[in-house]
Amino acid sequence: MIQILRKAVIPYMFIYNLISKLNNIIFIWLSCDIRQSLPPTTTVPHPTGIVISKQARIGRNVTIYQNVTIGTNIGLGKYPKIGDDVVVYSGAAIIGDVNIGANSVIGANSVVINDVPPQSVVVGVPAQVIRIVNKDG
Repeated sequence: MIQILRKAVIPYMFIYNLISKLNNIIFIWLSCDIRQSLPPTTTVPHPTGIVISKQARIGRNVTIYQNVTIGTNIGLGKYPKIGDDVVVYSGAAIIGDVNIGANSVIGANSVVINDVPPQSVVVGVPAQVIRIVNKDG
């Protein structure tokens, strides 16, 4: 019985994953302003209302949810750098010359204006570190 279910579900999972990847590719190509700054491993599960400056640097395996803004302060011309394996949740804003460390999580509706250390969780306005995860757990 389990083998029959697996045979029935696997094609649908493949189709879902394919459509999801195509959605991300279409989003990136239609948003020509950000094509050069997003690596192909960037995931955008809900590509609505996302604004990313062309000069911002995005690491590998970054996930960006809806209504996120990644850009500069007006007139300062300095842009964020986001490390590898970062998750940026809905409504977050990453503004100015900030570095987001690898394996970090930016909470929903947070406003990041200061550097974020690697392996940390930040939330709030302005965003503050609420947890740093060690390699030991």
